[in-house]
Amino acid sequence: MPGAPQPDHAVGDPGLTRRPALIIVSGHPATGKTTFARKLSSAIGVPLFAKDDLKERLHETFGAADREASRRLGQASYSMLEHTSDVMLAAGQDLVIESNFDSDGAGGWIEELGARHSALLIQVFLHADPDVILQRYTERSERRHAAHFDEIAVDELRARLKRPYRPMDLSGHALEFDTTDFRSFDADRAIDAVADLLAERADS
Repeated sequence: MPGAPQPDHAVGDPGLTRRPALIIVSGHPATGKTTFARKLSSAIGVPLFAKDDLKERLHETFGAADREASRRLGQASYSMLEHTSDVMLAAGQDLVIESNFDSDGAGGWIEELGARHSALLIQVFLHADPDVILQRYTERSERRHAAHFDEIAVDELRARLKRPYRPMDLSGHALEFDTTDFRSFDADRAIDAVADLLAERADS
């Protein structure tokens, strides 16, 4: 049809198909992941799917009487995040996903999706001093959605902070930033780094 918009992705022709990008924002709780992911999503014009957003929507429908029920909602949220990523990448669409991904467990399905859809994987890993993380986590607990049971989960976080936590072992690119002092964290520079990787993909 004359004048009809043309799709960005031409299925079946490698010469015309742009690789979709899966941008993963990860790190411990209270490192500024969600705030940064939202700013990144807005800046590059790519939809964001955050695990906690999904969990909170599930809680509003099903509720959670205790921490164990909250964990089950969290597991369901990861399943939804994986499915959404699969659907978006299959359609050739870029997306940002955000959570405190398990560096040993989550990498498997993310790597599999990347291979299945020939996607560019860009991991942004935020880290901070453990004492600062605990202080932030405790201070924000009263403001957080009831789905998370943060006042109980703080002991779990304290234990996790004693174990090594690193970026997932994924193909593609990994960017690391220290957010111990939010004032010295240059979010714009981090966004520019992601945008540059996306531009390189477009030029390749």
